[in-house]
Amino acid sequence: MLIVDGVHNAGDVIATMAALGSAKVAQKPADDDHPYGHGKSELIGSAMVAIIMALAAIYIAYHSIESFFHTATEASFVALIAAFISLVWKQWLYIYCIKLGKKTNSKSLEATAYDHLADVYASIAAVVGITASIVGDKYNIGFLSYGDAVAGIVVAY
Repeated sequence: MLIVDGVHNAGDVIATMAALGSAKVAQKPADDDHPYGHGKSELIGSAMVAIIMALAAIYIAYHSIESFFHTATEASFVALIAAFISLVWKQWLYIYCIKLGKKTNSKSLEATAYDHLADVYASIAAVVGITASIVGDKYNIGFLSYGDAVAGIVVAY
């Protein structure tokens, strides 16, 4: 789950850059080539965020389902700490992007903020899944050892 979450977070960074870039372009005034302004760039930025989110969900679902066909990997406390740090970081990014999006009236920044909020919930699922895996490994409870994979499916959904 930690590697999958890393890939997902990388996608979020790209989505945030797309949203910030499109918001900046959208604020440009009308010119000869764009007599109605540059507002459509917001739509393009929002669409890019949606596509990146969908691709990340497919990737996460695939690898989570695939892990059920292998022996459960042992979860680590380091992964739990990383998931918790991710949770805190994503919450901060949500607050930052939603405030900036409302201030600049940027729909793509607001879409990115809601993606970060979804990531907060995903990080909660990761923390619960990794914790379940650690408990399953420690007390030899087989089905809990797959908590990380179940969390991946929850995150993808």
